[in-house]
Amino acid sequence: MTSSREQFGKVAQAYAKSWVHARGADLERLAALVPASGTLLDVGTGAGHTLAAIASKFDRAIGLDPTPQMLAAARGVLREHDVRAHLVEADAAALPLAERSVDVVTSRVAAHHFPDPSSAFREIARVLRPGGTLYLIDNYAPEQLSLDSFINSLERLRDPSHIRAYPLSQWLALLEAAGFRTRVDFRDRVQLDVEDWLARSRTPPNAAAAVRERLRRAPSEAREAFAIEATHFSTYRAVIVANKP
Repeated sequence: MTSSREQFGKVAQAYAKSWVHARGADLERLAALVPASGTLLDVGTGAGHTLAAIASKFDRAIGLDPTPQMLAAARGVLREHDVRAHLVEADAAALPLAERSVDVVTSRVAAHHFPDPSSAFREIARVLRPGGTLYLIDNYAPEQLSLDSFINSLERLRDPSHIRAYPLSQWLALLEAAGFRTRVDFRDRVQLDVEDWLARSRTPPNAAAAVRERLRRAPSEAREAFAIEATHFSTYRAVIVANKP
């Protein structure tokens, strides 16, 4: 299995320029939700687009990612937006922060790469102050098992560091097991250009051909669920608000 660090080390600059990550209705909703003070921790910060959008609202902002190349890309993105944040190389399941030391945690389009999301969510709960909030934004699969299997197997074929985009019910269950009180605040569909999507992850030619074939031969229920067309398809994304009591 390809690790997230190995995969994203190769493609960091592509993610820095990715419109899918740099903007979106979910990012606009996040900016409207987060408070305007305190300490922010962005887990799985990637190329820094979340920090670029919201870090200036906080007294202190920290971006954490396990991939040095992604952090280098994030520094460039933050410079472009004239945003200051402290960037740290670390894993989501072992946060290098003290207990109850941050007010808000964000994690956007990263958790589906976590090898152990349960451990990551427990770590996030540990570093949050009582009354603090995690804003989890990520892709989610339909509840129907066949559609869950279709989209996750397609994602792994395209990018072997993909672990799992859970159905919403399972995302919520994982967060609640870590001690959070949860609600789904926002849902969206993100349309993807197939060739841009494959190029961004540098999918090898044989795997890319297999992805195109799976989309071309997708069963009718998958074609409808993911709005599969000749050049595009859509995935599901949600903003989950998880409060620490």
